[in-house]
Amino acid sequence: MELINAIPESFKKEDASESQKYCLNEAVEFSLKILSPIAPHVTLELWSKFNSSQDKSLFETSWPEFKENLILDDNFELIIQVNGKVRGKEKIEKTLTEEEIKSIALSNENVSKHIQLDNIKKVIYVKEKLINFVI
Repeated sequence: MELINAIPESFKKEDASESQKYCLNEAVEFSLKILSPIAPHVTLELWSKFNSSQDKSLFETSWPEFKENLILDDNFELIIQVNGKVRGKEKIEKTLTEEEIKSIALSNENVSKHIQLDNIKKVIYVKEKLINFVI
């Protein structure tokens, strides 16, 4: 249902552009296809009202294809810990080196309160997940 909630209000207005109308139609059709195994009677009724000009039934249409390239993200959320306790989170790029990630983590305001640079005994970095400063 997040897909439906994410539709901008401007797409739903009468004066929406052709591309906005197309996107709205795609979102509704996709949502109905995804919901059809869960609520077949309701989605079939909505499909017949929404696509009255089409000959195909909802159950005769193809299932939406999964496109892995659309879900890939170049960023990740780094969890920053001091002595095993979460002290901050930063959204950073996956391409950064461990040293760059360490400097970003140390520049976090809440982390810098709990750390004094000369007291760090060990730094534990788990790739694309977390960094832990042991004092």
